[in-house]
Amino acid sequence: MNTIRNLLNLLLISVFIVGCGTQSEQNQEVPQETVELNDETLLLTREQFSHSGIVLGNLQRESIYQTITTTGFLNVPQENRAVISSYMGGYISSTPLLPGDQVKKGQFLLSLTNPEIISLEQDYLIAKQSLAYLKTVFERQKLLFEEKISSQDMFLSAEKEYDNMLTSLNALRQRLLLNSINPDELTPENISPLIKLYSPIDGTLVRVDAVQGQFAQPGQELFEIVNTDHFHLEMKVFERDAATIVEGQKLTFVIPDAESVVYTGEVFLVGKAINKEDRTVDIHAHIDNPQKLPSLFGLFVEAAIVINERTGLCVPSDALVTAEGRNYLLVKMEEKENQMLFERIPVATGFVTGTCTEILPAGLEKIGDRQFIVKGAYGLMPD
Repeated sequence: MNTIRNLLNLLLISVFIVGCGTQSEQNQEVPQETVELNDETLLLTREQFSHSGIVLGNLQRESIYQTITTTGFLNVPQENRAVISSYMGGYISSTPLLPGDQVKKGQFLLSLTNPEIISLEQDYLIAKQSLAYLKTVFERQKLLFEEKISSQDMFLSAEKEYDNMLTSLNALRQRLLLNSINPDELTPENISPLIKLYSPIDGTLVRVDAVQGQFAQPGQELFEIVNTDHFHLEMKVFERDAATIVEGQKLTFVIPDAESVVYTGEVFLVGKAINKEDRTVDIHAHIDNPQKLPSLFGLFVEAAIVINERTGLCVPSDALVTAEGRNYLLVKMEEKENQMLFERIPVATGFVTGTCTEILPAGLEKIGDRQFIVKGAYGLMPD
């Protein structure tokens, strides 16, 4: 029995030893290869390279631009914009027009009711009749004076009365014209208390402040009309940048939230005075193909004015690695059977155009025709 017991103990000890040995071997499996890093180099295996999404590329010679970025809005020339008001007050009639409606030059907008306009029309018609009478008196006195039948005093008195009435009639005529009443069509039969307002230009109603039944004060703005056929871009730049902007410079601009569409234009006017409040200068630019823009007066835009242009060697901006305030490229220096060695090489950068960054001559000799990481460089090197 002792012999059997000893054999069982030996068997249990053997199983325990074998199990421990197997577990020890499993814990000592070699982990998968990882990226080896130091301050200046990066070692990747082929497998790591193919699974990381890294893309290689070379220096490219492209047109690069130095720009000044600013903001602005779509505007129109002053002659393409009109604010409608009345010289005399009156109660507003209804109008079917709404903001966004298209109107033509001379189109009726609304009428104002004011009893005072009746007195103005009455005075004009009476003055017109009086002038006709005084004209005959003046001409008769002139003839009598020339024939030495009437005295000079009577002739001069008739002439004075005629001239005074002519002056009064012309003054009344101009007041009627200011209120959009044609004096030549005014008769005693068509006297009316209405002041009719008409559109002075073709365009779009961008503002309607007329409310039926409301009394409109003289000069109160009732409509605003904008003709968007001649959009231009109005911008502001700070005074430190104003000296670098001249007429004829090209620019690009985008509408926020629709930045996939890039519009172009050209500076045609640079302001000659600095705004004292924000220390800026006004810049105006023509727009290429303005018909492709949304017809929205005052639309906000973001612009870039090109102040310098040249060709140079460029890299995608995503290819640059920044560490300790300097820019680097990860350049492929060596390639073996299953490994690729990259070196972090410092570079000096110039203009940034869109997603492209210019690389200045300093440091280019070490890069030469070598490829470098243009996509996927972020996070591969320690800061």
